[in-house]
Amino acid sequence: MIHIITDSSSDYDLTLAAQQQVEIIPMRICFGETEYLDRQTISVADFYTKLEQADTLPSTSQITPFQFCQVFQPHIEAGDQIIGIFLSSELSGTFQSAQAAKQMLHTDDIFLVDSLNAALGQHLLVQIAVRLREQGLCAPDIARELTQLASKIRLIACVKTMRYLVMGGRVSPAAGKIGGILGITPIISLVDGKVEPLGKVRGHKAACHWIQHYLEAHPADARYPVVFSHSVNPQGRDELVQELDALLPNTDYLYCDLGSTIGTHIGPGAIGVAYIEK
Repeated sequence: MIHIITDSSSDYDLTLAAQQQVEIIPMRICFGETEYLDRQTISVADFYTKLEQADTLPSTSQITPFQFCQVFQPHIEAGDQIIGIFLSSELSGTFQSAQAAKQMLHTDDIFLVDSLNAALGQHLLVQIAVRLREQGLCAPDIARELTQLASKIRLIACVKTMRYLVMGGRVSPAAGKIGGILGITPIISLVDGKVEPLGKVRGHKAACHWIQHYLEAHPADARYPVVFSHSVNPQGRDELVQELDALLPNTDYLYCDLGSTIGTHIGPGAIGVAYIEK
């Protein structure tokens, strides 16, 4: 049997994960001295409520090699195989912890994939893994395919407020204040596994147009689904879907709520899309 395991940075709904037989290892989120298990002891909605009330950004702790061993070992002892798809190694040491756990267990039946992504980009890769497993591919071939696709994922997100970019030190307070007055909407992406700015526009509609032009320049591969996401902004997400629909080669759309990994830095009101570039 092939087990697909990911961390909660993939923004997988727990009900969907159970339906698809995907195992989620929760990240730990700390607001001050209070610790929560992502999506287990704190919901996405409650996370954003606390985030809006916070004076400083919450912190997250990477999954340790010991925690990975606890998850991996029962499957290995049962004679099964594991495909692990984890948060970008450029953003966290979680992937390195998974590698350490594999070495500790002395097994060749764990196949690890550095998603080079987070949130909806990582979510997309896990969804593709589920489909490849359903098609009957073996674990090594699935991992090989996912590793090749990871570098082709395009993730674009529009930020509604600059407050959290300022709190995280990515934008200066002066630039954040001016941006707020002018209604500036930053557009960010994950490039080579790291968060990078792509552009700035004024307002939600202009942001949707910007993504539309980006998609024209970097078309999607029709063989793979497209993931749309938002942080407590379903209306904005739906408007983005409508804006991009004519450009997308199929209607195989997937949806997820933007969770704490990226949500900590861009806050509520954001929208995003992730796809495999042709």
